Amino acid sequence: MTSQVQAALDASAQLAALAPPSTDPIAAARNYYRQIAPLAGEPEPVHSIEDHLIDTSEVRIPIRIYNPSGGSDLPAVIFFHGGWFFAGDLETHDRPLRALTNAAGCIVVAVDYRLAPEHPFPAAIEDGYAILQWVANEGAEFGIDRNRLIVAGDSAGGTIATVLARKIAENKGLRVLLQVLMYPVTDPTLNTGSWSEFAKGPVITLEAALGAWQMYVPNVLERQNADAAPIFSVNLVGCASALIIIAEYDPLRDEGIAYAARLEQAGVKVKTSIYKEMPHGFFQMAGYIDDGKRAIAEVAKAIKDALRN
Repeated sequence: MTSQVQAALDASAQLAALAPPSTDPIAAARNYYRQIAPLAGEPEPVHSIEDHLIDTSEVRIPIRIYNPSGGSDLPAVIFFHGGWFFAGDLETHDRPLRALTNAAGCIVVAVDYRLAPEHPFPAAIEDGYAILQWVANEGAEFGIDRNRLIVAGDSAGGTIATVLARKIAENKGLRVLLQVLMYPVTDPTLNTGSWSEFAKGPVITLEAALGAWQMYVPNVLERQNADAAPIFSVNLVGCASALIIIAEYDPLRDEGIAYAARLEQAGVKVKTSIYKEMPHGFFQMAGYIDDGKRAIAEVAKAIKDALRN
């Protein structure tokens, strides 16, 4: 483990100690996740940041729109945060998304989708698809060019992003230029080599993963649904090109690599970047870890390349 990673983990423990206490373990975990947001460094100024509530047929979904310049007809990244499907919100990822907005020079739409266990699968997928449709239909009012859309997410958010990329390819109603998956959750079996190697962490553990899957998809049989577990997708032909970022010291490492291989087998253009000695979540630790900054820069470059091509 590098000295920067150790410093980030030490800071995480110190920040966690300041989180509001709760006797509810789920609330406590959510409080902890919000509390460690400063690991991402100081928040960058962005030209404009607006919060909105988007009405769908069933629910109102909070989103946050970052605009780097105030311009119109800009490409947009629809971003889904991590948090094992039961934690995370607009605040946990605000700082890295500010940096990404500025680095990529495009609008970022952060989605505060419904969380388990209150709203188990497929609520998060439904919310993601609803916001994607909203961006396509209403986004022009907020400066978005519907013909230049990208889906992205980290961890559980990477799962949502890649499921949406597959659905779009199947339905052909929309077009997505790129899917950015940062250490995505793809396989509920939890029996890969990296889950054995890093069962006790750092950052996430096998025990936490078992609990998270139980909250997100309580019905074990339903975990073979490709909308819940992308590794079980049977048709990935026509999906958008992918950038997949993997952390070497992450229990999710092997399932991310396996999913990249599945995409490649379907003829999808994939770039897989493995960040040596990095733990899960390092994208949110750019205030301490240089590779966190490098990951943001790599995502921004992939976005620019996809738009150029």
